[in-house]
Amino acid sequence: MDCCKQMTLPGSSQYRYTQYRARLCDGERCLVCGVCICETRYDNFTCSLTCSIRLCSEGPTDRGRCTYCLRRPCIKGVYQCSTLCAQRAREACLLCRRAPMSSIGHILCGTACTRALQATWPRFRVLRAYPTHKFYEQAVARFIRAWRVPGNAALPRVQKVLAVVRTEEEDEEHNMYRARIGNVAYTYHGTRMVCRLGTVNQAAPCSSINCSVCCILRTSFKLNKAQATGAFGSAIYTSSASNKAYNYTQGGSGAIIVCRVVLGRAFIARGFGEVQSCPRGYNSVVFDRESNGVSLNETVLYNEHAIRPLQIILF
Repeated sequence: MDCCKQMTLPGSSQYRYTQYRARLCDGERCLVCGVCICETRYDNFTCSLTCSIRLCSEGPTDRGRCTYCLRRPCIKGVYQCSTLCAQRAREACLLCRRAPMSSIGHILCGTACTRALQATWPRFRVLRAYPTHKFYEQAVARFIRAWRVPGNAALPRVQKVLAVVRTEEEDEEHNMYRARIGNVAYTYHGTRMVCRLGTVNQAAPCSSINCSVCCILRTSFKLNKAQATGAFGSAIYTSSASNKAYNYTQGGSGAIIVCRVVLGRAFIARGFGEVQSCPRGYNSVVFDRESNGVSLNETVLYNEHAIRPLQIILF
């Protein structure tokens, strides 16, 4: 029963008020809890901040609705209801999905969604980009370009792309290190995942110590977790070749983390075990090698502030 049509005694002040509301009611309901929002409207789609946050993370209760306008049913096999909504959704904020991203390099639309993230932190540690979104398309295109196997053999199909959300405080030391050292690159790190990160019910890292992806999301990369048995000593290992990183995803059941790394002055190694720590005067180690035309690049970092996770690719 609508809030403006509830049963009241005829002649009472509450009765007269509900009759007045009934004339103003537009029949719109919260897309999350379903209550009438003629009086308790928080925005155009929900009744409260709680429901607005749920809408951002889980989408509308009716999964058949357009992901952009949230009103009309989506076209079969597509996430939107029309060409116009599809075009706008390509560059929409990854949180509310209904306003354009603020600028290049940002995944949110502005201060409203930024405040929503801060109010619920760290509930939204990752935000999913739909396959029709520009963020998704660019991430997949970079992954394919970095797949350095002749003929793109054994190229896996990307199922999901998640944007990693980090606060300015978390990235402060990384940004300072990046400004001081320079030479930024983007690499891949394949690892294990045992949870359902990126699904409707999980946008925050799990607490399992066996889920490497979530451990990295919670604390970023830590040198005290590195194994001393690595070819170049105890360090953080990544690769500019996505195929190399995929080898560590346990056949695709894990995930690949796209990282921003600060190489600074890179030492070019010529063989395994050439160095076991970062050489003096250098900031990183790069070892380029091939096997039957397949690139097996190693990009090795010895400073925790030199790397931050940006995206997660699931298969």
